[in-house]
Amino acid sequence: MQACVFVADVYSLREYNSITGRELSVHGDSSGIYYPLTVSPQGKNLILSSWIAGTVQIWDPQNKKIIQNYFNFMTPMNAIDFKGDLIVAELGMTAGAARILRVGKGKRPKEVQSNITDNQSAKKGTKKGIKLVNEIW
Repeated sequence: MQACVFVADVYSLREYNSITGRELSVHGDSSGIYYPLTVSPQGKNLILSSWIAGTVQIWDPQNKKIIQNYFNFMTPMNAIDFKGDLIVAELGMTAGAARILRVGKGKRPKEVQSNITDNQSAKKGTKKGIKLVNEIW
């Protein structure tokens, strides 16, 4: 597989050649991808999140197919891999309702305790800039 860059643009997942910038492929709802807003790496796979569809999906770029769907999120704004689990940042629909969830394989989402809605206690100034006080683990 050649070096590629993937871009989520809400309507599709686009694949580009990382050297030439040439578009190589476009995948959308006919591929089972639901309105991807963000894309992040997970080994050889990609994690797609969609606040429109309330889903997080795992995409296999080599075989060009969805290999895992996670449904029933409120408003997933982003998802990343962390030690084999998914970390999902979910936008709250009311003040103080935003949350971070950890999703393990075959397990129910578990809320990660943090002060993401309290900016004063969630950040601490350092000489190197802003440092998050509350870590995921």
